[in-house]
Amino acid sequence: MAATVEDMLADMGLIAANIGAIPSRLESEKIRPSPHEIAQLHRLADRILRQAQCLSLTLPSPIFWTPEMSQKSDEHMLRARSAIEAAAQGEFKGAILKRNLIAIFHGHLPSAIDSPSVKSRKERKSDKSRELRGLGAGSILAWAVSLPPSSWEEIDQIIFDDVVTRMDKAATDNKSVVEIALHVRKTIRDLGTEEPLCKYASYRNFVQEIEELALNLPQQYRSKRRRLCQDDRAEYPSPSPDPHSAEYGFESADQMIRMAPGPSKETSSPYEDYDTSLSQVRYNVPDDRLQDLLELYSAGHEEGFQPIALGVPVDNDPAFVFFSVSRVAAIRYAFNAGLNEWRDDWLMCPNIKQET
Repeated sequence: MAATVEDMLADMGLIAANIGAIPSRLESEKIRPSPHEIAQLHRLADRILRQAQCLSLTLPSPIFWTPEMSQKSDEHMLRARSAIEAAAQGEFKGAILKRNLIAIFHGHLPSAIDSPSVKSRKERKSDKSRELRGLGAGSILAWAVSLPPSSWEEIDQIIFDDVVTRMDKAATDNKSVVEIALHVRKTIRDLGTEEPLCKYASYRNFVQEIEELALNLPQQYRSKRRRLCQDDRAEYPSPSPDPHSAEYGFESADQMIRMAPGPSKETSSPYEDYDTSLSQVRYNVPDDRLQDLLELYSAGHEEGFQPIALGVPVDNDPAFVFFSVSRVAAIRYAFNAGLNEWRDDWLMCPNIKQET
């Protein structure tokens, strides 16, 4: 019977595996090759290298990107986008999600009874699973709710690589992914308690990343109370003493940050209202805007605004904190630094109790 391409791939995979195992076997204390045997090993290594180079020259040229491949990639992306949009609305197929997560984190383990061609096919599927595990949690999540394993495990590697790149790019900073995380977080968490996913640390890390992603709520999920607080324009005096005064005795903003009240331990979400003094106002900002906010440290001094201390809190929350200033004073600093167009999205206003 004539050899198939799968047979040749299986043979080459077996040869590569055997050669790859030799260095570790040579490190065994039980193996003490003689000088003559060492010379033989070198000659065989040179021979294998020459044969591999000859084979590389004999193989057909790599397949370049064709219109047909582009069309297949587009078809996969079209199906994926449709499924992602539905999942963002809470409409997802739990069976596909489970099968995908098992395929990605568990893979296809070889069996002793597998033929060389089956082993080779499982290895190629495992390579794809390994590539997906290397993506961010949001990209893995988008993939898991969209394309069933039967559609991506068997496609050509070059098309698969293109779809992975496009999916990863589409999932980055995509609010739909956050919404999907809100809908599937319980399912993903429950799967981590079952076989086979409960055995993998990589899946436990993924579950934690999805929990963190779900807490990164988009603007429309924030409480109405906080949105109303953002619209408040009344300025209230700060009861706290000047942070630069001797009463505080701080040498730097970092020291004052450690004294700043943080979120209540009883809150279940970082976006729920929590008690904080009038002297603390947080601006949640993207990482790429942090350098701009450093301008706020001295932005209002020439305008006669009261002094502030400005720094990054130690709770790893991506925010800047204003001390001993009221909310409107903080807004003035932001406006003076040219950040007024972002303030409604970034400002996290404290609970303000108006005196009667």
